[in-house]
Amino acid sequence: MTRYDAKMKGLDFYYVYDTPALVDDDAVKQLERVTKHQLPSDYLEFVKSYGVTGFKDYATAQISKSSGKQNVIVSVFYGIGKGDDYDVLTDYEDLVDDNRIPTRMIPIAGTPGTSYFLLSLSGDDNGKVYFWDQTEEATVLGSEPSEDNLYFVANSFEDFLMNLQEESALAAA
Repeated sequence: MTRYDAKMKGLDFYYVYDTPALVDDDAVKQLERVTKHQLPSDYLEFVKSYGVTGFKDYATAQISKSSGKQNVIVSVFYGIGKGDDYDVLTDYEDLVDDNRIPTRMIPIAGTPGTSYFLLSLSGDDNGKVYFWDQTEEATVLGSEPSEDNLYFVANSFEDFLMNLQEESALAAA
């Protein structure tokens, strides 16, 4: 049992691979070695228990942009060590190699498009979650990634998860 079980059950989650994609300590160490940062304990507890998960009815996170508040769909949480499309390390390396995201952040969840929810691993915003909007990306190849398309979501992974809403519940409100 984890502190996330009731929330995940309420969001009607499912395992993308039919069973939990268990995360082993070696995969975590490899991710921490590549990012040069330790993963926050709340995120580690979640990913070790749930791995790659989706939702029968999409979950949404609320973000604030200059145009107002928006609900953004969270379609899948990524795992660690799978080495596929839903692997934190694989996506991190691809995004960092292309200078698309700051090196201090890892992709922890995706949208139905190509945007991500990122978890900061260091600095003043260590442990905070952001929405990275690919549609607003203005990175020039070879330049440092801009943070103009990052939107604050939550102070911690736990806050992020606990504030997710089921999309069908929002439609009924």
